[in-house]
Amino acid sequence: MLRSAVRNGALAGGARVNQQEWADQLGISRAALRESLELLSAEKLLRHEGHRGYFVAAFDVTEVREIYWLRAQVEREVLLSCRPPDPDEAAELAEACHAALAAADAGDRPGRFAAERRFFVAVYALSPLRFLRGEATRLWDLAETYRSMVGVLPPAGVGPASGSLTERRLVQLEAVCAGDRWTLVESVLSERRRMVAALDAGVVRAEPDHSLRWA
Repeated sequence: MLRSAVRNGALAGGARVNQQEWADQLGISRAALRESLELLSAEKLLRHEGHRGYFVAAFDVTEVREIYWLRAQVEREVLLSCRPPDPDEAAELAEACHAALAAADAGDRPGRFAAERRFFVAVYALSPLRFLRGEATRLWDLAETYRSMVGVLPPAGVGPASGSLTERRLVQLEAVCAGDRWTLVESVLSERRRMVAALDAGVVRAEPDHSLRWA
């Protein structure tokens, strides 16, 4: 629940995690809560400040660019090693893909983020590279914190990605189900390159509160 709150923006970048409120909300002890806080801190989603507590990570533009660059390198290796899904796996991928598109149409950003993560984690699971697919998921979660601050993709015309969200996701679904790894890689990495291009072009700016916004 904490991870989801960070990813969907319910806990904004730089926000302090009120441990007593979260322990009460979850019906657990503060000691049990701290175990989760320490785990999310190790994943770089939270940061700990001595005597002050835990805060949601707030990335600057340089750090975000590094996350997207590293994400592209890891995803490329993972996606190129993916096998075609079996019928049950293909059905799960299709369900997650269409759930993401339905949430996007409804303006449900948290629902879209959750469904897209479900889709891509299912894609990563088709790779035999266990360490790299775990790293791809970790980087997805780091990038999600950033996406929740600035929106899902750069404004139209920024970066090399082309086609609507629906077109891109359906291309990716078709490619992974057909075992067309090169099309899958190119479609996914075009989105990563678009984000990096936006950062390089200064389309994203840092605010005084350390949040990031489209310029």
